[in-house]
Amino acid sequence: MRVTILGFGGWVSNPLLGQPAYLVEEGDIRILLDCGEGTLEKLVKCTCLDVSSLSFILVTHAHGDHLLGLPTLIQRAKYLGKRLNVAAPPPVVGSIRELLSALQIPHYMDYVVVTELRAGVWVRLNETVRVKAINAVHPIPSVSYVLRVGSKTIAYSGDTWPNNDFLREAEGADVLIHEVSAPPGMVEEARLHGHTPSEYILDILRKVRPKYFIPTHYYVEPPQLILSRELCSLSGTRIIFPAQCLSISVG
Repeated sequence: MRVTILGFGGWVSNPLLGQPAYLVEEGDIRILLDCGEGTLEKLVKCTCLDVSSLSFILVTHAHGDHLLGLPTLIQRAKYLGKRLNVAAPPPVVGSIRELLSALQIPHYMDYVVVTELRAGVWVRLNETVRVKAINAVHPIPSVSYVLRVGSKTIAYSGDTWPNNDFLREAEGADVLIHEVSAPPGMVEEARLHGHTPSEYILDILRKVRPKYFIPTHYYVEPPQLILSRELCSLSGTRIIFPAQCLSISVG
């Protein structure tokens, strides 16, 4: 399995970070997790792939930094005569329809095959891919995802305050992609906006014990992860500091 980081910033972070988008590849299966602005450009730049190579696009919620790249992906699919498989919770599906309508292209939904994902239910997307959505702790309807592709498990938090329901489902994941949006000293602000501050990361990693941890969703200020002795000594967990176009192989 390979995970490629296409973008890992927030809505108004440094543009060089890109907005959230992560490509998971296993054999011929290619799954895009979220699609902020510029995702098509980063997909081509980082992987030399096009939208016709995507098996599924999973969207966590309707904030722009996770969704606004989708109209461009659909436009490209339309040009290629393809349809995109998009999976998301019902409120997000509704927002996609409203977004395309606001852009005066409601007919572009003809190029989308929708799978609605209801929280707490495992859904089989094809013979080798299953996904479970878990309600996130965020101001708008949002989910986190636990994705099983063959024998591998990817856990992706999306935007959320630390959430034990998600962490229990993610326990033992091969890859944990978890947001770290707030630097030290901004715990209350992070809680109010439904984001995870850096002070909570050690506790999250203790609970999940992933093989790989990718911090993500850097916002206006960098998260300033403190590399304490305890954090660095977590048995079996490798911390992958993100960079645009960085790929990791998960054995």
